[in-house]
Amino acid sequence: MQTMTRVNFTLPWDLYSDLKDRVSVRQRSRFVAFAVRKELKNKKRKISYSEALRKLAGTISAKNHPEWKDAESIVAWVNETRSHDNRDYSRVPYGKK
Repeated sequence: MQTMTRVNFTLPWDLYSDLKDRVSVRQRSRFVAFAVRKELKNKKRKISYSEALRKLAGTISAKNHPEWKDAESIVAWVNETRSHDNRDYSRVPYGKK
């Protein structure tokens, strides 16, 4: 069994009002714990993504990807790659003209 601790925190009135209207008194701690756990998991995932981007920074360049040497080349590469899909990208502003 997990050790529990009592906490005290402040919520905006509208959020508290929604919570008390929608979640029974006996379920509020569980509900808040679930919501906090979910948000912390998302935050950790975002940090991991940021760390991965930092590690990859500078590893992709025009030197090892000549098809990305300038903006025109990148647009051409994206359009060519997308043409292999069966999806419609015409609404994308930088897509095929």
